[in-house]
Amino acid sequence: MPVPDTTILRTVGISVRDLDRSVDFYTRVIGMQQLRVIELPYLREVIVGYAAQGFERGSRIVLMRWLDDADHTPRANGVKLVLQVEDTRAFTERIRADGCAVTREPAKSAVSNATIAMCKDPDGYTLEILQEG
Repeated sequence: MPVPDTTILRTVGISVRDLDRSVDFYTRVIGMQQLRVIELPYLREVIVGYAAQGFERGSRIVLMRWLDDADHTPRANGVKLVLQVEDTRAFTERIRADGCAVTREPAKSAVSNATIAMCKDPDGYTLEILQEG
């Protein structure tokens, strides 16, 4: 069965250790806005995204904090979030200034004309910072 042309991936959820720290990072450093909070007996979620796109449109991240004592963050952390920005160097410096790791300094891509940097968020998730052209 073919997938309709209107199908999009709107939201990705990631488990975080410190929900307040992650909300602060994604809003203050990455520039997203807090769009919604969901409180469940076993889980607290905060949805962040870019407000200009609105809640019903655009990409979002669900920051998930499980309320039990188990560690729900992936051990190998095979998740990568790609952010397209206007200035890779300036954006990477904002992440570094917040105390998060820059694992690859901004450089031209080997496969395109883009400038790419690799960083880590507070939970160790990889952030690819991409500047076209």
